[in-house]
Amino acid sequence: MTRRTPGTAAALLAVLLLLSGTASAASISITSISIPASVTVGDSFTITVSVSGSEVENVQGSVSTPNGISCSPTSQSISLSQSGTGSASWSCTGDVAGDYTNEITVTVTATDESQGSPLSDSSQTGLEVMSPASLTSSSSLSPTSITTSQTATFTVSVHNTGGESTTYSISVSGASSSLSSGSSSGTVAGGSVATAVYTISSSSAGTHTVTATITGGNGQTLTESHTLTVTSSGTGNQNNQNTGGSTGSSGAISLSPSNQSAGSQATGEEKHSSSKPRLVPGAGLRNNTKLQAAIEKVLGIARMSEQARENLLRLSESITSSVDAERTFSFSNGKSVVESRFRYNHDRKAKNFMIHEAVPKSFAENASSITVTAPGATIEVVESDPEYLFLYPEVSPGDEIVITYAVNAEADESVLSSFDTELYAESLEEVQAQQCVPGQRICSGLDVQECNQDGSGYAVVEKCEFSCSGGVCIAPEQPVSWWLLPIIVAIIIIVAGVVFFVIREK
Repeated sequence: MTRRTPGTAAALLAVLLLLSGTASAASISITSISIPASVTVGDSFTITVSVSGSEVENVQGSVSTPNGISCSPTSQSISLSQSGTGSASWSCTGDVAGDYTNEITVTVTATDESQGSPLSDSSQTGLEVMSPASLTSSSSLSPTSITTSQTATFTVSVHNTGGESTTYSISVSGASSSLSSGSSSGTVAGGSVATAVYTISSSSAGTHTVTATITGGNGQTLTESHTLTVTSSGTGNQNNQNTGGSTGSSGAISLSPSNQSAGSQATGEEKHSSSKPRLVPGAGLRNNTKLQAAIEKVLGIARMSEQARENLLRLSESITSSVDAERTFSFSNGKSVVESRFRYNHDRKAKNFMIHEAVPKSFAENASSITVTAPGATIEVVESDPEYLFLYPEVSPGDEIVITYAVNAEADESVLSSFDTELYAESLEEVQAQQCVPGQRICSGLDVQECNQDGSGYAVVEKCEFSCSGGVCIAPEQPVSWWLLPIIVAIIIIVAGVVFFVIREK
């Protein structure tokens, strides 16, 4: 038996501890990731990862990105310094607008120098890729006719349908105007609207034209032109008594055409108007991230793929030309109502048919002021600006959709031309020919079958006990009891005999 001294045991323990420490010393980890918070579509950006390692070799870094972001190279070697630190960078581009938070994965791998076993660490990061700023404009005028002693209100709205902010400025020419609220210049955020309100007046009667020119920081120039009929103060409600004014002269603006008497809108009289808007295939989905989020919500999907987005845009081209639209405006008893009717005339039925409408701010400043009615639809407020999305699970050829907006305020019929409408559908399906007349009943053996409401076929609605004919159950006829016939004959003979005997005795 070998006897170990205390010194020998301590030495063995020290060796074991040393070996244990050596085995657990190898490590690799990501210490930080540098990435911008947001970029614009088409912009390049850099992802930089810092790593820390010990007792490792063959350190590699790789980046995995979703569709919409591309990086180069996808994988590269990382050299560690004497202190065990290193870094790597990837040059990337934002190709498609979207919120890619936590959708970029950075991974580092290495090999344990002593054991040869693999080590790795990964981390998620991301950023928002914004669509470029893109401006559209809308405007309204109320009233459309004034006298030289009255004023009109000219509202100009600047819509930024892109994702990034941009500057804008508004100038009004051809009228005596003053800014009564809002701002004529500033910055409008992506997906937002900036509004300026002007007071317009004219000292000369006639028909005048005034133009609002909107310029944006992205180099766009937009115009909004209107005309206004102005009468002299002493001519009452007669239009164009003084025709000395001419188109383009200083004085006023109006929304053409105007066939109202001067000041009729200010009196609160009832108004009715209608128009047939021309629908344009949807394109806003490419840049409107809020619209995409609303569609994802009503369809119940986490994130729309690029392929799904392009499919919606493609189908918008197909269905838009097959929809007839009519829009009416009415004002009475202090309430303004706009009713939109859409008749679907496509030869195939649409699944998850969607209507996206931007309501002009001249009708209502905020969605909270509007009462919306859309039978059969799921209604989603895209933004309170106001902007809506309506989802109909299925629309068949010949179906009509009615959407109504109502506000407790007086608006002008000019709002009819200021609605922006886009139509989308998730898929189109062939319409099956009716196999039977809905509600019709037939017999199949002892089963009574009824045609489905869509005419696609029959379903059993009743089982007959005895027989079925003409779509109804038939009860059996009561059999004739032939054995009673002799008894009945005997009774008749007896009764007849008794009657004969009584008569004879008399």
